[in-house]
Amino acid sequence: MPLEIGNLVWCDSIPNAIQNACERKVSGMLVQLYDANGLLVGQDTTVNGAYYFNENNVDITGITVDGGGSSSPNTAWSGLNYTTKYYIVFANGQYDTGTGEFMVGSDNYVGITTADVNGNGDDNIDSDVNATLTTAIGSMPADLPNMCISTDAVGCGNHRYDLGIVCEKVCPLQNCLLVTVVKN
Repeated sequence: MPLEIGNLVWCDSIPNAIQNACERKVSGMLVQLYDANGLLVGQDTTVNGAYYFNENNVDITGITVDGGGSSSPNTAWSGLNYTTKYYIVFANGQYDTGTGEFMVGSDNYVGITTADVNGNGDDNIDSDVNATLTTAIGSMPADLPNMCISTDAVGCGNHRYDLGIVCEKVCPLQNCLLVTVVKN
């Protein structure tokens, strides 16, 4: 049975590291998968916040990304290996390592919601990224938001690898709803 990992990038507008129902999903963020040696083996772009790595976009021998951002396998789309260490890396080219801000399309986000900041331990709804690696591993760039994970020994997938990012969207006055309260 094919193995699949991934899940969601969302705008944590309440900044509590929990996916609340009112928070919007982030589309257009680049998510890459590297093996333990830092070889790029998979790539996806979030659609309505979702990203996944599976037999349709992972080649354990490596992938090549063209100038337009399309990836192709070095050998063939093989999928993930069981019981294997991988790094899920977010926003390569969309993250400013100096300021910690993201620019995804025309939207600006000001940081990462720290993993399990509320201490509830619910890995299904909490942000799971809590650090950046300061040293590059192989071709994996340093200082990008990431998480080091290991695939399970059995099963068909794990959909709990989430990233909450802090929203900061400047609202031009002409696009804002202005409400006037009149007191009697």
